[in-house]
Parts: sequence; structure tokens; C-alpha cells
Amino acid sequence: MLRRFFLENKLLFSVALLARGYILRFFNFKKAKLDKEELKILKTLKKDGIVVIPNYFSKEQCKTMKKEFDKFVENHSVYCKENERRVFGIEKLSQYVNEVFSKDRLSWRVCESYLGEKMVLQSTMMARIDYKENIEYGSGGSWHRDSFSRQVKSITYLEDMNDENGPFMFIKGTHKISSILKVLFFLKRKRASANYSRLSNKDIESAKSLLRKDISYFPCRAGTLILADIRGLHTTRYLKSGHAYSLFNYYVASQDDISGGHIRTLSKECIKGKSESSNDY
Repeated sequence: MLRRFFLENKLLFSVALLARGYILRFFNFKKAKLDKEELKILKTLKKDGIVVIPNYFSKEQCKTMKKEFDKFVENHSVYCKENERRVFGIEKLSQYVNEVFSKDRLSWRVCESYLGEKMVLQSTMMARIDYKENIEYGSGGSWHRDSFSRQVKSITYLEDMNDENGPFMFIKGTHKISSILKVLFFLKRKRASANYSRLSNKDIESAKSLLRKDISYFPCRAGTLILADIRGLHTTRYLKSGHAYSLFNYYVASQDDISGGHIRTLSKECIKGKSESSNDY
């Protein structure tokens, strides 16, 4: 009951966010020695909340990882929604995905330096989404923040992403505490709870005006690597045709990792082989 009150109280919630941010600013607990290219990537990630690295994985690697998904999807997946299936914990099922994507050194080094503290990989998730009529949103559903705690994703798409098959969308700068607090206190919407992280299209239009920011679209070639602070507002465009394969590493600061949390639970279900379940993302 006390935890619920804390999460729904805007003032207490914002004080906690500010306190955590200032602690990390003055006491950076994890300082990896990054090379020049990694430092450049980190700088962009801090500034925009997102950075795009083209041609990171080869076409052959993308092709092989798609085959790995097809191998496990029937018995180890859950439905995100009716046209999208996800395999959480695929790093435990596929040695190839684990070695190529889950253990990617650049992603780990940059993201852990970004968080400024010891980081863990909660799960590697792989998904396929297919075009279906009258579906309003792409992968992951409506506009949202994944969490208000410090979390980062590394993302790659295994096919070319264009206007037809739902490119990633992100509002740069909305990962920052100042932006989060503006939306929390000044954006008028029906759901007023501090920890409610979903926004409607109408909310997004209001947020764009409030923050003086616009939506960035990220069409990209297969094998592009994207690093994103998932506290930033994001979604994917609905599919107009075709399909898309994607891979995500869910990185989180170790002290924010909850063994019974949603991502950990989904991973256990998929690894065990529970299939066809429906989940709200």
C-alpha cells in the first residue's frame, strides 16, 4: 500500500528521480576506459537518448539470427499482440544469438558507462511482427517509456526497415529528468498516476508542443545497431505491409534488477516452453 502511494504521488516520485540522478552525476561508480569511437557514441547517447550505428552486423549474421528465431518461435514464444510474437531469453536458447548479439562488447561497454554503475542483462528478446489490417501501432504498442528507472536497450533489425514495415520512432531528449518532470507535471491526460508510462497519440502531440521537440524516425538497413535510453518516449510505426525481425538486449542497473520482474518472468516462461500466452506491453 505504501509503495503504491509512493509510485502514484507525483511529488515523491519526482524527488526520487532527482535524487538518483544527482547521486550518479557526482559519484560515477562505473568508469570504463572507452576508446575514441566508443566515447563519441556515448556522448551522443547522453545528449539525445539514442544513437545509431550503421552496418554493425553483417547480412550473413542477420540471416543466421533470423533462422534461430524461426527455430524456437513455435515452442518458446509469447504474443505481444495478435500480429507480433516474441521470444524472451533467447540468449539461453541460441548459442549463436548469445555470442553475436547478447555478448556484444561495444554495446555492453557503452551502455554500462552510460548507466554509471554495474549493469546486468535482464534478457535478450527477439521478435517478429507481421502486417495485419487495422493495427494502430507497430512493435511494442503505443507511445511509452519502458521504465522510469535507468535502463538501456541495444537494438538491431534483421531486415531493412523502411516506411512500409514500421521503423523505430523516438523523441530525442525525453530521456532527461527535466523532460520527464515536465511531462509528469504539465501534460494533461486522463491517467494521472506518476508511474503511468503510456501515452496516446493525442498526448504525444501535446508533449511535442510542451517540450518543443519533434519525433525522429529511424529507417535503417539490416544489421544497424541502435542504443537507446528507454526512459525516452518511443514506439514503432505501424506496418503498412510485410514484416520485420528485431533483437533487443534489455540492460538495467544491477540495483534495479528485480528477479520477479516482468521481463525476468517472461524469459523464464519462454525458456521453459510456455507458448501462446498473451501479455500487455
